[in-house]
Amino acid sequence: MKVKPPTKIFSPVEAGQTVEWRLPDGRTAFLKVLAVKAWRQGSYPILEIVDSRGLTYMQKQHSLGRTAARTREPARFAVIEGRRTHVPKQDELRVVKEDRVGQVEDPRHFTSWRGLAIICQGLLDDPDASPKDGWRRLFG
Repeated sequence: MKVKPPTKIFSPVEAGQTVEWRLPDGRTAFLKVLAVKAWRQGSYPILEIVDSRGLTYMQKQHSLGRTAARTREPARFAVIEGRRTHVPKQDELRVVKEDRVGQVEDPRHFTSWRGLAIICQGLLDDPDASPKDGWRRLFG
């Protein structure tokens, strides 16, 4: 019996794009594509979850210790998918902006598209996660 090689799954987005993504619950999330990395199974995007202005959402940092619960880090993920059917369709993604991108470090967190949808829904519900524009709000 011949074993079929695994199906290659490619990123539905390109580096430099900011896309509007319709989540399964009907809400909208914005994703900034920092890079698209190639690997033996296709390619995967490195994304930041941003608001409509392009400001990055912050998530709780998961590590040991008491001080870690109070620190936050950018909501940045590598999205590696194992099933082609779980990758968002083109009608679920809309490019709203295109920018140049530079070098980006590999993120500390990896997830699937379904996992990213759950993370986005949680960040949209968490008022502490929403981007703050700091001084620009006072003097803008």
